[in-house]
Amino acid sequence: MPFFARDTSAILRFVFAVIVLSSSLHLTAQVALLPRTAVPVRFDKTIDARKSKPGDRITATTLQGILLSNGRELPRGSRAIGHVVQAVALVPVSRDYTEQPPSLLAVHFDRLESGDLSIPVGLVLRAIADSFIAEDASRVEYDFEEDSRGVMHLIGGVSFDPFNEAIRDVDNRIIAYNRLHGVYAHLLAAHGPQPPSLACSATETEQSIALFSPDACGVYGFDRFYLAANGTDGSETFVLASHTHTAFISAGSAALLQQNISPPTSGAAVRSSFN
Repeated sequence: MPFFARDTSAILRFVFAVIVLSSSLHLTAQVALLPRTAVPVRFDKTIDARKSKPGDRITATTLQGILLSNGRELPRGSRAIGHVVQAVALVPVSRDYTEQPPSLLAVHFDRLESGDLSIPVGLVLRAIADSFIAEDASRVEYDFEEDSRGVMHLIGGVSFDPFNEAIRDVDNRIIAYNRLHGVYAHLLAAHGPQPPSLACSATETEQSIALFSPDACGVYGFDRFYLAANGTDGSETFVLASHTHTAFISAGSAALLQQNISPPTSGAAVRSSFN
């Protein structure tokens, strides 16, 4: 084969590769989460402030499909990738817990991944539940032996018949739908069950909520822990804290995250006010 033919062939292959790469980068750049999009996840491994250090990688698995800005859906089982921002184990220095420096565990999610797709995110925490509560919300409970339908209890208090599509509140109003691929609802304005009180806003669009009630807000389970920050300060970093125990998130715990209103940041440092 003449040299110029080989040279032309190499150039064409190079040009084709550049076009494919450019198209891929353009596609990725066009895919994002819309503000307030809910992301229900389950943590893959335990994160313990005694063993973790800043920069440690963390992962969680999405519990339902999530609508993207291009109208397509990020499939269930995608991965949320993040890192530990701060980990402080409890070191008792006083018998007065009000004077005891708290244990802190600060977590930031950086991106969602599915196959070759990687989407930068800026997620804040709306609700989090320990592994026991998350497990209970994952299964049908039967009140008696002859009960063939059972009932499911979402995190936050809403219960429903798994054979009905419509999920109703105590006033018989439809507040969510149990569809083939999961539970969906407009999120409702609410306040967290624990101090300091967390204010959660409503959404005008339907969201994937999986194991959570539409009004789920704050910390469920995690005895003796409290939410020191949920990331809405612009850090997109949430912080669990305790004055009596070392903070941790056990494998199997679930969280309902939301895309922040502002553009994603790249892991802002935890503010000193958490200490």
